[in-house]
Amino acid sequence: MNLKTEIAKYEILPSELIGRKIKKVTYFEIDYGEPTFELSDHHSLDYGLQLEIDNGESYYMIWDSQYFQYDLKFKKGTLKQELNPDSKINSHDVSQSKNWSDRIGQKLNNIKSYWSYVMTDGKPDKKYYPRDIELSFDNGLNVIVSAIEVRPDGQVSGMADHISVFFDSETAIKYGAKN
Repeated sequence: MNLKTEIAKYEILPSELIGRKIKKVTYFEIDYGEPTFELSDHHSLDYGLQLEIDNGESYYMIWDSQYFQYDLKFKKGTLKQELNPDSKINSHDVSQSKNWSDRIGQKLNNIKSYWSYVMTDGKPDKKYYPRDIELSFDNGLNVIVSAIEVRPDGQVSGMADHISVFFDSETAIKYGAKN
């Protein structure tokens, strides 16, 4: 695989959002009764999130295995199509939350994916996969969605069935995203 070609191919769909505005953000997580996604410096999701855009289209990000187990999948459509109908899943509209409200209605001016790699079975070859997507807005704010899990003790687990949402680059980098 030519990495530059794969990255360019992967970024075609997310680039459709450039120049658009997000109208609504919905999180999907296991039904714990009460929402558990909001942590002190980021949001933590079991499944993923869905973005509704100003033209009525929806896009979503979840952990997946398109390139390698627990990579970051970015797709057009609704996240519900990925879920087992028997699953006990809650969805939460977070559009007006303190972390999203300043981003809702703002034009997206850049989208960038960040790729990581693993080495398997003692082979010298690196297997690359998309792990993070950064959304940048005209008002200078950004959001980094990452297929990593920050555990309660602060340890970071890559390649986990989890999505973390960071609202600034410093916090994302602190936990190993964007590199």
